[in-house]
Amino acid sequence: MPDNKVFKIAAIPGDGIGTEITEAAIQVLDKVAAVNGTFKFEWESYDWSSKNYSERGWYMPPDWVDQLKKHDAIYFGAVGWPSKTELYRLQFRSLTLTLPQAYPTTSRSGA
Repeated sequence: MPDNKVFKIAAIPGDGIGTEITEAAIQVLDKVAAVNGTFKFEWESYDWSSKNYSERGWYMPPDWVDQLKKHDAIYFGAVGWPSKTELYRLQFRSLTLTLPQAYPTTSRSGA
């Protein structure tokens, strides 16, 4: 598979079910890539969770944008913890406002 495209993906599992969903999604996506045989994923996980925010006082380090820019895409699980206010969640979700977003589209004849 030397000619296969390698997609570098930043995985941010987040909190609660986000960690379980992200782990399962990575397994599924890796299987899809293996079956397809024309591409593969290279994952790097970032533990920027509300739980860790409580322990260290920050969600993302000051260079978080630079860390994420080196990836082709971001897989974002879920963020939020019952004891955190909405302000903390909004602070974390600022990454979706800072980084450009692209959504997959399909062109259909006659649509």
